[in-house]
Amino acid sequence: MRSLFNGGASAPPNLSDLQKILGPSISLKGKLKANPNDYILRIQYAVALDNEGNASDAEDVLREALQKGQKKPEIYHALGMLYLKNKLYSGAIEEFQNEIRLAPKNAQAHLNLAQVYVYVNQNKPAMQEFETAQKIDPNNADAYLGLALLNNTSERYQYSVRYLMEYIKRTSSPGSGYALLCRVYINMRLNDKAIEAGKQATTALPNDAACWYNLGQSYAYHPASTYDKEAIAAFERAIQVESNWGGIHFELARIYERQKRYDDAILRYSDCVRLLPNNGKALYQLGRLLVQRGRADEGQKTITKAQNLIRLNQLETQLTAKIAANPTEPRYVYEIGLVYKDQGEYQKAVNTFGFLVQMAPNYPKARETWEEMKRAVALQH
Repeated sequence: MRSLFNGGASAPPNLSDLQKILGPSISLKGKLKANPNDYILRIQYAVALDNEGNASDAEDVLREALQKGQKKPEIYHALGMLYLKNKLYSGAIEEFQNEIRLAPKNAQAHLNLAQVYVYVNQNKPAMQEFETAQKIDPNNADAYLGLALLNNTSERYQYSVRYLMEYIKRTSSPGSGYALLCRVYINMRLNDKAIEAGKQATTALPNDAACWYNLGQSYAYHPASTYDKEAIAAFERAIQVESNWGGIHFELARIYERQKRYDDAILRYSDCVRLLPNNGKALYQLGRLLVQRGRADEGQKTITKAQNLIRLNQLETQLTAKIAANPTEPRYVYEIGLVYKDQGEYQKAVNTFGFLVQMAPNYPKARETWEEMKRAVALQH
């Protein structure tokens, strides 16, 4: 009989052959069948299933444990991580809360819950969970990094710096801490300190585009205005790592314009607009330079389009802030969906109106607009 695995006559396939084709879950499935009450083995099986792209089956395996009465904190933790990995944030919140109910002194559980709250812009409960984790385990570096992130606001920069110093002191991998510290110092306009933190970040994380971007801004925004060469080098390194980041092209354009390298600036603004077609600010700067360089008709058309986009960009920023402060207010969700529609970002509009229909099924015109945007997306393809 010809083997299905190697195409030639051989012995029947063994477990190792099956694992190569079906993945490691096949072995764990057999072990779990023989030991159905081994919840650690069950978690390992669920993780293997999820890693093989079978998240739904992984959820069923974990839910089966709960149905059998195995309401262990580890099961809830595994479910929370499964939902978090698959961006099912409401489910992740519920499962991490269940884990904390059974294991209230587990610092990592509080950290995981805080992380999910950050993802859904619920900063107040996120802050509470990070603070709880820090109190339970004062040596857990990640708690300080989370607190630093949430304190990166104009009124609380000094607290963010303190938390970052504690994080850097406690972690063996301080790159992320230096990266955020660089950003905080930029926000505080302490550019010399930002440069030093940025250098530390790029040394620790040389392939992280955000670190090079922050370092570039530290040089570019320095009041002495003598660091253009260093800023250009940092931004160019960032582009080598992440060429499709429109903001980097924008920053380079600003420096080239300052150096009166207008043609280079036009190219970089054009790159930014190509990558961020709804960025009104970049489009306006491009139009202004085109007019200045004698391309008046093209430039004026660009400026006119930019002015409408700037209005929409400002409205989007305002609505995003309102949603963060009032996440259950459907009016703001509907209005930001209309902004995406007017910007031509139809898929984002579909996602937004779809979320609104789930949140407030009877909100006026929500379902109608959702269907309209789905048709628009279909026409684009």
